[in-house]
Amino acid sequence: METNFSSGLTDFGILTDSDSIIIVTDKNRCFLYVNKEAEKFLSLYGSEFCGRFSSEISDSLSPSYVSTRSITLSDPQNNTRTFRFTRIPMNGSEGKYLCVGTDITESTAEEEGAEGLPDILETVTEHLPSGVVILDSGLKVKFANAAAVEMLIFGSRENWFNRNIKEFFAGKLVGDICFLYNYNCPFEDLLKTGKAFYNELFCSGKERETGYVSVSASLSRDATGRVSGIVCTLEDCTDITKTRKLLEKSENKYRLLTEFSPMGILVHENMRITYINPAGAELLGFDKPEDAFGEHILDFSPEHDKQMVESFIVDMVKTMKPSVGFERALINKRGREMTIKMSSQPYESGNGVAVQSVFRDVTQEKKRGEEIMKLSLVVEQSPVSVIITDSSGHVEYVNPAFCEISGYTAAEIYGKNINILKSGVHPQEYYHNLWETIRADRTWSGELCSRGKYGDIFWELSTITPVKCSEGRLLFYVAVKENITEKKLREEKIRHMAMHDILTGLPNRFLMRDRLETVLERVQRYGEMAAVLFIDLDGFKNVNDSFGHKVGDDVLKETARRILTSIRTADTACRIGGDEFLVILSKIENREKAGAVARRIIEMVARPYGACGDQPILGASIGISIIPDDGTNIDELVSKADSAMYDVKHGGKNGLAYFFDFPK
Repeated sequence: METNFSSGLTDFGILTDSDSIIIVTDKNRCFLYVNKEAEKFLSLYGSEFCGRFSSEISDSLSPSYVSTRSITLSDPQNNTRTFRFTRIPMNGSEGKYLCVGTDITESTAEEEGAEGLPDILETVTEHLPSGVVILDSGLKVKFANAAAVEMLIFGSRENWFNRNIKEFFAGKLVGDICFLYNYNCPFEDLLKTGKAFYNELFCSGKERETGYVSVSASLSRDATGRVSGIVCTLEDCTDITKTRKLLEKSENKYRLLTEFSPMGILVHENMRITYINPAGAELLGFDKPEDAFGEHILDFSPEHDKQMVESFIVDMVKTMKPSVGFERALINKRGREMTIKMSSQPYESGNGVAVQSVFRDVTQEKKRGEEIMKLSLVVEQSPVSVIITDSSGHVEYVNPAFCEISGYTAAEIYGKNINILKSGVHPQEYYHNLWETIRADRTWSGELCSRGKYGDIFWELSTITPVKCSEGRLLFYVAVKENITEKKLREEKIRHMAMHDILTGLPNRFLMRDRLETVLERVQRYGEMAAVLFIDLDGFKNVNDSFGHKVGDDVLKETARRILTSIRTADTACRIGGDEFLVILSKIENREKAGAVARRIIEMVARPYGACGDQPILGASIGISIIPDDGTNIDELVSKADSAMYDVKHGGKNGLAYFFDFPK
């Protein structure tokens, strides 16, 4: 026969000729399909059944999820038969139910139990994706189809037949907790109250990974109305439940993240707040988050910004494009003005498009940024050098003033060690003291002589300070350096003038004493020999008288030059009076070496001076004292050399004499 629900029974062609009554109804209990046995007892044939309602059967079967009833029907010959009807939902076919009526006219009450269930029920339910389980009044399993066996790990019939259904459940799932069945057993409550339950979630499978089963159950009754057991339908909800639990955990993590986030988080739809976390509520000036629900988002914008903000939100919702890291002004409910940094993401919600925003107060941060910018401008335009290095002395920043004095560009010096600026003027101990000071968290101040990119020397008055973070960890060293090169040059010039003869540039009497002191210390320490030569020019008065003082000055300068060419760089030539010079020979092997130097000086001085013609005009009388033979005292050595020089003067000039040769 034709049916509008035949597709649901394509695997059950055998049911058409079954001795049991097979009926399919919709949710309103109107017939969609009947087999031949049903046609015989209901006195309707073919398509007459479709859409019809049978009060005999439909009224007897409960509209509940699962129902079992014994119903007496008569065929056209008035033969009365009693059928036990079981009504089971058809999985995958919403609102459609399979009714199976088994003839129990000849059965006793005891035989009506599921233990004597005809093969037709097993045939009907075997291919259903829903599980079907029939229990007796003692909650013992009397029937289970293949789907139920799979869901509850029943195994073979011997493993489940006549066993208590509670043995196959770990418990009833309530929230995330699986309560043990012996604390709360819905099956026992059903037997006591007679009230069916639907879609209760159970944990199944004690011997493997926990599964989840949705159970609906109702009482079954025999022909006398006595409770004979329970009929259950089962749906495997393992994947759905596990997914739901994962989602719940994810949602709980998200909730914790938002609730305890220091950042403000809010959601608004149609520009009205639908959610805000505590941090966001505090920023907007509310005591509790729920106080902000329903508030219009534009109410927190200054008047002159409202149109711009509204256009911005409308455009973002229209394009569904996020906006990240933008700043805007905000006035909260308490009237406090602030600057917030916000990122917003539009998304589709149940009511249209919502916008989730994450924001934080950057008012103080912005002020600090402005202050840092000011400071940066000051540093950049400062006339003093500023250098920042890491803890090991590698350059991280230099300002333009440093680049100007050193010749290095910022790119050339970045990453280089600050030692690149060492000039060699300071001893290693000087730098050791510097690093020891700043590594002890103290500020070092002092003069540093540095060498620039092109080898030029410059002096700076430097202050180097270690900078730490709030936790006490060293961040970097900052050096502020004032260029004092000109000052140092002036000081050097003054010092030079104080220690040197202005006319000839030779050391004067003061520096002579310092140099001679150094030589004496060396002689005493190493047992060496040195000498002092006292020189007086012969005939110099005639030069001044004949050629004038300017020519006389030139002659003195030329004489100084000639003396310097006659001695070693380790020796010292000094001018100690008008036409008097003194030479310190720092180291000699014997006194004859001192005489050789004296003769070389006499020969150089005797040469003509261009300003005075091509004839010799000067001579030199030289007295020599030997260190340590003639003494180890500065005044004594100079005096003895002077005495020897006068001996030469008295003996005819232009010669040399040793004080050692004088009678003791």
